[in-house]
Amino acid sequence: MFRIQQRQTNSSWLRRGLLELCLLGFIAANFCNSLPVHAFNGTDARVVGTFLKGTKWFSMALPETKIVELAKIAEKTGGTEDVRKVLGRMNLSNEVLEDTFARILVVQGRVPSEEAEGWIRRLSGVPGFRSAMSKSMGASPAKTAGHFNEIRFADNAAQANIRVKDIGFLFNDPYKKGVTDIDIVLEKNGHLVAVEAKDYLSTTPIPLDSFRADMLSLAEFRRANPNSNVVPVFWITNKPSDPQVWKLLEAAAEQHKVELIIGSPSEAIHQIPLLLR
Repeated sequence: MFRIQQRQTNSSWLRRGLLELCLLGFIAANFCNSLPVHAFNGTDARVVGTFLKGTKWFSMALPETKIVELAKIAEKTGGTEDVRKVLGRMNLSNEVLEDTFARILVVQGRVPSEEAEGWIRRLSGVPGFRSAMSKSMGASPAKTAGHFNEIRFADNAAQANIRVKDIGFLFNDPYKKGVTDIDIVLEKNGHLVAVEAKDYLSTTPIPLDSFRADMLSLAEFRRANPNSNVVPVFWITNKPSDPQVWKLLEAAAEQHKVELIIGSPSEAIHQIPLLLR
């Protein structure tokens, strides 16, 4: 008799538990359905609020609905240029444009809101920063990854109290017979650090001729600035898995008197002060 009663009690608890689970599921489903739906990996609209709070440009920041609209346009083929045209007609200040591009990247799910806010705080006003962000919001991940890499390197430099002078600095390159760019230019202890940045996996095939040409461009930049104590740096995020390729890169760097460093943006930045001793 006791066993039968125990079974009935257990069965009662089981039914009650199942009913509670069903009720919770029903409530959760209706709650989720009532939430607003946002594109780009479910990003909540609150994270695209302006980063200009507390500044004189706060009232000029674009509304969240406009940021979401521009983010959608930017992800289409040719959309980056379309977004630039729209913003160009709005006659916005540099600060508001920087804020706009950073928020677009957040909406697209490409950068966390906290990181983008740090960029604005540390890199606002740096020549080339706004342009690098605008190039990072396009439809092709392969084309945007390099620009993200440059921004993150520059941001890590700023956090390490190294002055970021320029991102994508243009100069006339005698070797390439035209205008080329230095990815990042830093200033520390009376030195200019000219950085060519490469974001490659260790297994990605290395275009050696292109890498050698970029090293020679760094050497030309040093020659064009004889009074600036230029330290040319060729940075690659991952060491090639092929040891022969790495040896060839080392030989090219030695030939052109270029510093060769590897690592993530934060790892690479920690190596910069060592090169200036």
